[in-house]
Amino acid sequence: KEMEIPETPKSNIRLAKLSDLDTIYNLFKDQDIYSISPVFSKDEIQKILLNHNNTCKCYVVETEDPKTKSRVVTDFVSYYVIDLFVEKTKDILKQAIVHYYCLNNTPINTVFKDLLIMVKNDKMDILSISNIMENKIVIGLQELHFKKSEKITYFYMYNWSCQPFFEKKNGTN
Repeated sequence: KEMEIPETPKSNIRLAKLSDLDTIYNLFKDQDIYSISPVFSKDEIQKILLNHNNTCKCYVVETEDPKTKSRVVTDFVSYYVIDLFVEKTKDILKQAIVHYYCLNNTPINTVFKDLLIMVKNDKMDILSISNIMENKIVIGLQELHFKKSEKITYFYMYNWSCQPFFEKKNGTN
């Protein structure tokens, strides 16, 4: 079975807890490598990523700190859920869509392989990913078997931080 998802993750990935909020917030706000990125308060991060209702799930990866030998959160990955109605069969599929993440320590392929396990354990039917951030790398990983969609997704930007726009370079009047 070429596409069978393993039972156990390779990293120390676990469901995020409220006690992880400060670390997730700091990881999130330090993503200044992008020209444009969302800006959220700690309360917004808690509401968006740590709510853990049936809308969003957030996982953290713990790594052993070489100095203290204790586990510290170094990475996080999240997804949100939408229901897809299949008109022909009248079935409802659960689609997990990769949301926000920050990877500082764990290789991207390891985190996303582990995310597939978490999504399967969470009883999701589909995992989707948009072509933003480092997602092009993830989509290109043959062992993850992502398929290109014909669907176009539009993003509405609010609470985003961006470098100054100059009239001649931003494509607007």
